[in-house]
Amino acid sequence: MSAVPRLRISRPCYDKVRRCPGWAGGGTRYAKRDRCDNGSLPWEMFEKRLWKWRFNRCTTCGVFVLPYMVRWLDWRFWGWKLDDVKAWLRERAS
Repeated sequence: MSAVPRLRISRPCYDKVRRCPGWAGGGTRYAKRDRCDNGSLPWEMFEKRLWKWRFNRCTTCGVFVLPYMVRWLDWRFWGWKLDDVKAWLRERAS
């Protein structure tokens, strides 16, 4: 019996969207395993209209990457933004 390949799906890297999430980690997290060696998403994608709404695939490891706009549905992203706002308010108060 042959092994069925698993389809790996990931959120994009929020920090540097061109990096492969298999290498840099999806969302605000780091990659737990070294599955991709310095991978990236195709540069041509970022020249298209509405690129933040498009699905993509890493050129090195083939991980399927969700659109960049999924970050607005991620509670970790909102926590990250809230930390930024708190730091800005503290800086402004001093």
